[in-house]
Amino acid sequence: MYGSDEKYVTKQRRFDSYIATFPYELVLNCVLPFTGENNITVLDPFMGSGTTGMVCRDLDVNFIGVELDECYYNIALENTQ
Repeated sequence: MYGSDEKYVTKQRRFDSYIATFPYELVLNCVLPFTGENNITVLDPFMGSGTTGMVCRDLDVNFIGVELDECYYNIALENTQ
């Protein structure tokens, strides 16, 4: 699955070292225009720490998140409840 030149990032990586974290406000500005009277569901196939899920929770928008790393899945679960 991983080439010999690639490093596999393990579960021990720290929360703040996630390579694609986004500020809450950035995600809010991306999701907010699509909410309103339309019943939408947001899909985040690379959920990470769950920022998109937190925005959807706060906006009362349906959310589906996918995360392969169990450590980050658990962080996202905490952040979105």
